[in-house]
Amino acid sequence: MITLSALLVSCSAMAVANLQSNVNKISELNDRSLNNTLAIYPFFILDCYEPGCDPCQRMNATLVELSLGLGGQAGFGKINAKENNRTAETYNITSYPTLLIFQNKTLVEKAVGFGSKSMIVGKLRRLKPDLNTSLVMPV
Repeated sequence: MITLSALLVSCSAMAVANLQSNVNKISELNDRSLNNTLAIYPFFILDCYEPGCDPCQRMNATLVELSLGLGGQAGFGKINAKENNRTAETYNITSYPTLLIFQNKTLVEKAVGFGSKSMIVGKLRRLKPDLNTSLVMPV
């Protein structure tokens, strides 16, 4: 007989394995999954977007490129801030896109509006100097 605790541990382990196996992918998150995801990654970049927003789509493309180039050194996620009110309220998301950067589950940087790849890489390097960004941006 499987206990509820064993089932929860099993589900959590599967979620962690799923996220870790997709290090080069931006995970779609929601209000319920955000805290668990932040607990997995010591350095995490979250794209808060609105569907149909052109700057949001460009930001997503930039973050996909960064996630591939950083090779698992950081976690990447995106959240539809229009549908996930708790996250939008918690982090005062009122414009799109908004980029949130977390270190050890703590918000350390918030950038509103589309950011170029070089601007984002600059922020990441400042926050985490040991980050190897050579595959995404020349030194």
